[in-house]
Amino acid sequence: MAYFNHLKNTLKSILIIFTACIGIGFLIYFNALKILSQTTAASLKEMAQLGAKIVENEIERRLQFLEAISKTNTIKNPNLTLREKAQYLNNNFYTKDFIRITISDLQGNAWTSDDIYINIQDRVHFQKAVAGDEVVSNLLISKVEAKSIVVFAVPIYLNGRIIGTLNGVYGGEELSKITDGFRLGELGNSFIVNKSGEIIAHDDRDLVYRKFNPIQESRRDPSLKKLAGLIERMTQGETGAGNYRFLETDKYLGYAPIKGTDWSLAVAAPKSQIFKDINQLLAFLLGSIGIICGIIIIAHFYVEYLRRRIAKEQQTSGNVIEIANIIMIKYDRQGRIFEFNKFAEIKTGFLKEEVIGEKSIHELIDKEHKNSAVLFDSLTTGACFRKTELALNTKTGGKIYLIGHCNCLNPDTPDRRQYELMGIDITEMVETEKQLRESHEKLAALNEEILTSEEELRANYEELFESQQQLRESEERYSLVVEAAGIGIWAWEAQTKKWFFSSECHKILEILPQSVHEFFQQIQARIHPDDYQAVYRQWKTYQNKKTGHYETEHRILLPNGEVRWVHALIKGVWTMDGKLIRMAGSYLNITKLKEYQHQLQYLAYHDSLTGLPNRLMLQNYWNELSTEHQDVKIALFFIDSDNFKLINDTLGHNFGDRLIMAIGARLRTILGKDQIIFRIGGDEFIICVPGFIETKEVDSFANQILQSFNEPFELENKRIHLTASMGIAIYPDHAVDVIELLKNADIAMFKAKELGKNRYVIYDPSLQTAVDERVRLEKNLRDALAGNEFCLYYQPQVDLKTGKVSGFEALLRWNSTELGMVSPLKFIKITEESGMIVELGEWVLEQSCRFLKKLEQVTGTHFTVAVNVSIIQLMQDDFVDRVFQILNKHQVNHASVELEITESILIESFDTIHAKLKLLRDHQIRIALDDFGKGYSSLNYLCQLPISTLKIDKSFIDNINNPDNDRIITGDIVAIGHKAGLFVIAEGVETREQFEYLKTHQCDKIQGYFYCEPLPEEEIISFLKKNT
Repeated sequence: MAYFNHLKNTLKSILIIFTACIGIGFLIYFNALKILSQTTAASLKEMAQLGAKIVENEIERRLQFLEAISKTNTIKNPNLTLREKAQYLNNNFYTKDFIRITISDLQGNAWTSDDIYINIQDRVHFQKAVAGDEVVSNLLISKVEAKSIVVFAVPIYLNGRIIGTLNGVYGGEELSKITDGFRLGELGNSFIVNKSGEIIAHDDRDLVYRKFNPIQESRRDPSLKKLAGLIERMTQGETGAGNYRFLETDKYLGYAPIKGTDWSLAVAAPKSQIFKDINQLLAFLLGSIGIICGIIIIAHFYVEYLRRRIAKEQQTSGNVIEIANIIMIKYDRQGRIFEFNKFAEIKTGFLKEEVIGEKSIHELIDKEHKNSAVLFDSLTTGACFRKTELALNTKTGGKIYLIGHCNCLNPDTPDRRQYELMGIDITEMVETEKQLRESHEKLAALNEEILTSEEELRANYEELFESQQQLRESEERYSLVVEAAGIGIWAWEAQTKKWFFSSECHKILEILPQSVHEFFQQIQARIHPDDYQAVYRQWKTYQNKKTGHYETEHRILLPNGEVRWVHALIKGVWTMDGKLIRMAGSYLNITKLKEYQHQLQYLAYHDSLTGLPNRLMLQNYWNELSTEHQDVKIALFFIDSDNFKLINDTLGHNFGDRLIMAIGARLRTILGKDQIIFRIGGDEFIICVPGFIETKEVDSFANQILQSFNEPFELENKRIHLTASMGIAIYPDHAVDVIELLKNADIAMFKAKELGKNRYVIYDPSLQTAVDERVRLEKNLRDALAGNEFCLYYQPQVDLKTGKVSGFEALLRWNSTELGMVSPLKFIKITEESGMIVELGEWVLEQSCRFLKKLEQVTGTHFTVAVNVSIIQLMQDDFVDRVFQILNKHQVNHASVELEITESILIESFDTIHAKLKLLRDHQIRIALDDFGKGYSSLNYLCQLPISTLKIDKSFIDNINNPDNDRIITGDIVAIGHKAGLFVIAEGVETREQFEYLKTHQCDKIQGYFYCEPLPEEEIISFLKKNT
């Protein structure tokens, strides 16, 4: 009878619990549903605000770009027509951001950068811009072509007064491309509406093309009323969230205004996507309730057995914690420590007596660590945390890092709460991850999922069996800590033969032994053949010593052929007479760590841009190479691109990086056997060629390298003509140490540049003298301009029709206080390479303009002056503006100034300088092509380049006395120049015969010692007075 009463009571209890579980399950479901709805609305609103901010930044960037253009002197110049300014925009400010740029006057007359006239007076953005606003328009139909556009407009100011507008035209389709990037999940989307509620950007382009307006459409379709209400709030500039139904789909939506416009951005996601997980939760809860009821019946008969196991399992867990090197610290709610295990002593350096009752957890935890607040907050809230990285202060002042797991031991009694912190030392792992810039975010996310699942399961059992909960808590504290670090654990009691093998161990080793004997057999079979002997020797040494622990890193070979690196740790406990009591160990998968180490090693020895070996690899390679080839000559080729810095500065560093990659790829194609290429920095490459016999082999390979640069580089629709200069040093003739050899090759390379570039020079000890002189010259040059050591000499140019002086060429001279008079051939190249030529060139132009004005005052006659211009000056963004400023400052007639450029500049940089020279010519400044005839390739450019004058190279003038082809060519050059409508000057005229020949062939001007040598300013004035 008692049995039936007991059974009846048990069934009643089961029914009550079953009913309670169903109620609790549905309560959890509906609460989760409510919280998820609120969270979704907040997330969508935040995404909308973020998206709106990004659109705002894009708008601001484009307006700032237009504002910067509007402030350029050319755009503000009242003497230029709108069409000329539009051409200037097309030549200098083309960008993929805009379809075109339009410039207008105050009446709305406008010219586009693609040379089309329109009138925009009726456009709202134009009206706001002339009122002083920077504005972005609504979606419009272009007046140039029938497609939707958005216009960015800024006013153009001159002396504080608005004189017109600058307008950037942006494709309407581009707005939709921006919104395509903002979405919540795979099925979400975003869109933009304007002030009237019309959708102007959407991933469904049809809605944009139809100008879909939910507010208007809702009058015909009642199902759109909710959406229309949200759109109305957006048109009023509000920020918020809500839900609606569209095209038979329930959706949530967040929205925010886009500042600086009348637009708002919305981010939407379907309800089915958002509530997918919560529906799965409901199914899970119902299934769980059924399972729990079955478990309850079994658990009733199992509980007594569990109680008996608790004590034994806790003892086993303690042993494993000690063997697995786990730190364990217990403390009360005030942070006072009352338990401190052996491994905590070892790792921190503090003795147990120095900590228990003496220190608090606040002193032990590093407060500056990002997660320290998690632990301190738990003292107040009683909350637990799992798999959290913490830092502990050590006795020596250092820090150790651990993955920690904290349990609150008395959560229901706040006044008596105690805490248990358990963790594994991960200091070495943290340091390694810092170097590799990796974090533990993925691990933390995984642990959080595990924690959530386990907490739900434990909550279901807490009210049923208190004894079962105690066992699970003990097991979880152990398993969570080791699994958090991905560590596989095994343990074996030698006397009782009890055997434990964790699931993580199975994942790492992919074995499932039933006994310790099987374990050692299977792990032995897994060890990689190349590592087997080393592992075996270590294991035998440990077995013989029976002290300390066995620790090693080795590879294992899995059945599928995968190779995996593991860290193995084994510790045994023996009796005094050497009899084994117990043994336990751990395995950790360190494959990723090994891959990172390999990656670091690769990055240390290779250039990150080209993938070529770097300078450090060169040193290692050289040590091996010179050892293996002690009796063999090795040539080291030092290659440096000519004018690369100029390309890098003008076309941008990204373009320069791609050019370096292309150079490296091309040089690889010419390498032979045993030859290797290195990139040691910038545009500098090294090629090592071991085992040559004769010097002519070096000459042949050097020419092969130079010829590889003959073909232009095609990058980003640009054709770049590039040459290289090269220095060669030979081992052991020039040095035996690679550092010294590099230095000598570098010296030879600079000599090649000095000789005119596009060549190679083999090192000679005498070159060191030239290097020392260059260093001395560069040092003195830096003080020369400030010390007024530069001066100008002027050489007269004579008009052959009148026989009178009509102009001068300004020639720079350097009268150094230390070095005396220094030839321009020695210092001009240095000023170009150092960048000093920019400041020096402006000084020459300033002095030449001042000289012109002085001549006009003294003689009452108008003369011209020719000034040489370097390619470095021409490449400066503000070169044209600076020329105009200097001429205007001295009130010099533009037609009185002639800028001379060399033929080599023309050939190398035709595309880059053409627009600048044309702008100068359009303002009446004369452009002369100096040293014409050195390379006939420039004849092709005569009709294309905006030049006014040809200066025949002196080498042709010198050969007029010789009756050969050069004499004939000189006359032909004069004729060709005249046919092209150019003025022709012959320089370097020194004899009567040269003078008569040039006069016969109707050369326009001559210049040279036949008439007058270059003279300083004071002597020129005396010369003019004497020869008037």
